[in-house]
Amino acid sequence: MIRATAIAEWLQVSPTDILSVDAVAGGSLNHAYRVSLASKNVFIKYHPSPVEGQFETEAAGLRLLAASHTVQVPQVLAVGRHYLILDWISADRRHETEAAEMLGRQLALLHQQPVSGFGLPVGNVIGVRQAPGWETPNGLEFYRQARLLPLIQALDHQGRLDTGRRARLEQLVERLDRWIDPRRSIPSLLHGDLWAGNWLAAGPTPYLIDPAVLHGDRESEMAMTELFGGFPPAFYAGYQATWPLDADYPDRRPLYQLYHLLVHLYLLGESYGPAVDRILRRYLG
Repeated sequence: MIRATAIAEWLQVSPTDILSVDAVAGGSLNHAYRVSLASKNVFIKYHPSPVEGQFETEAAGLRLLAASHTVQVPQVLAVGRHYLILDWISADRRHETEAAEMLGRQLALLHQQPVSGFGLPVGNVIGVRQAPGWETPNGLEFYRQARLLPLIQALDHQGRLDTGRRARLEQLVERLDRWIDPRRSIPSLLHGDLWAGNWLAAGPTPYLIDPAVLHGDRESEMAMTELFGGFPPAFYAGYQATWPLDADYPDRRPLYQLYHLLVHLYLLGESYGPAVDRILRRYLG
């Protein structure tokens, strides 16, 4: 349990303003707390030995999303090496269908925000740590060089790839232009880690949490929403009503899901290997 005096210092309030500190569910990697102040509740993520830049990168991503004026995110109240403090969002699923449809519409508007090119505006700390950068007009090269290949190299160094799987991954990466046409790929502002656990319904209002913001192809974002349980049908209806995906998007969906499966293979192990192999078989035979 973190000390109330530390929380007071981070928030620049008096320790007497802190009424209670309660541990809550907040993911498997960090400690999470709801802190009741005299004026409101706040949410704290804490880790005694975080990945370098972990919380600063997340805070920068939340601020970028907020600045788009399209999606709702918790307000960043304070951030430091070991902690991130946000407004507390009280989840209420009674209007989840309405909130999901609104989220789909808002996400489509987020994806329509103009960005200068494909890249990592705040860096990346999920899977392989990467510094901010990688500004390029070519979405295929960004996906190949900045997303897939660093992960494949890290997995190989970690011993998570046998010779056959590594060779087939490299073969697929080399042939990506058979399925992904960079002339059709438009850079968008993306949440970057949008699975079903990273949104909340607070009544009819949807909130996005835990971003890994990047400038990428919106198809990669939508592909991830269909992994790990997926989103309600109303979410996809709202998105399609606002900015429909191309009819041949399903042909590319597994290629974009590959990145997220490789991240999970890197972090969590071989239980994600069979899903990677199925994608390799689909495109390489």
